[in-house]
Formats: sequence, C-alpha cells, structure tokens
Amino acid sequence: MDTLALGVLTLIAVVTLVNPGGGGGVELVPFADLTASGWSRTGAYQNGGNIAMFLPLGVLLPFTLGGRLAGFPRVLAASGAVSVTVEILQYVLGTGRITSVDDVILNCTGAVLGSLLTWPWWRARRRRPERESSAPSALSATGGRSQQSLLESTSTRCVPLLGVLYSRGKRPCRIRPPRELSDPAPDRGERGSALLGHFVGAGDRCSSKDSAGGFL
Repeated sequence: MDTLALGVLTLIAVVTLVNPGGGGGVELVPFADLTASGWSRTGAYQNGGNIAMFLPLGVLLPFTLGGRLAGFPRVLAASGAVSVTVEILQYVLGTGRITSVDDVILNCTGAVLGSLLTWPWWRARRRRPERESSAPSALSATGGRSQQSLLESTSTRCVPLLGVLYSRGKRPCRIRPPRELSDPAPDRGERGSALLGHFVGAGDRCSSKDSAGGFL
C-alpha cells in the first residue's frame, strides 16, 4: 500500500507541477474560485478534476504507514498537507496555475470521500490490534482473581486445621472417677457428695499443671 500511495503522489505531482497552465495568480478567499467558475462546463471539469485527483490517495492513506493514518481526521490532515505543498510549489515554480484555497478544499474533499469508500476494511483492521492487546490484560486479571480466590480458600481450610492440631497438642487432663465410687454405696447422698469432692480436687490439680506449662 505504501508503494501505491507513493505512485499516486507522483502522479499528482506530474499533473499539477509538470503540466503547465494557461494563467497564474493567487486566490486566498475561500469559495471565490467556485463562485466565479459557476456551473459551467469548464468549472465542473476543473472542480471535479480536483476532487477525483485526490480520491485514490484517500483510498490508500488509511492502509499506509502500518495503519497510522487510519481515521478521517488523519486522512484530512495528510491530504491537506499534500495539497498545500502542491499549491505552494505551483506558486514558487511559476507553473502558470492559480494557487487557490478552493483547490485545497476540493482536494481534501476528494481524499475524505476516498477514505469513506474503504472505511469498512480499515476500520476492521484498526480494531483487530485493540482486541488482541486487550486479551492478555483480561487473562491476567482473571488469573489474578483465581490466584486470590485460591489463597483465600487455602487460608480458610488451613486455619481450622491448625486449630485442631493445636488443641490436640494440649493433652487435656482426664478426670477419672475413683475406684471406691464404682462400688455400690449404701446411701445415695454420701455417694454424690464424695463424687463432687473428687471432681473438684481433680480440677484444681489440672489447672495447676496447665499454669506450669507442662501440657503444651
């Protein structure tokens, strides 16, 4: 595409600079030439020629330079720069052509119309790198969320497990009933009071051992 665009620029330079004109002058008032030429055959030929000359350039510009000129404002700026350069060279080289602002307006119109013809193709081509660049970021975000959820689930499972292991390492004191209480007692009241005293004494012994740190 770059080679084709360069060929179109060469053709524009040959038509506008090498081929001499029949007059000369400068017209910096917008639409003055269009109003003076009117709707005559000569005016329609000149104005249509200015539009058609930049139409192929507008078709090719969105695909040149790796798609850096894809976009109507960029096509307008690039074609405007080319047209202004051509008009300045016409005045400097004395080609006998009128240096007019209307020629720049018509040239830019033709370039924008040409880019509009190929708009579906360069628009899809411009969106493709955007989708490819957004795919790794989406994958990295998904991977980050999965890693975070994995860490949360692991921590949720490990904390109760550590609690169970810690509770098992304490070796709690077991209180066993005395052997003499296993025999049937003649009186239920005496048996209950003896059992209560035994458990109270055993609980005091366990608390004293835990405070000494012997069961950790």
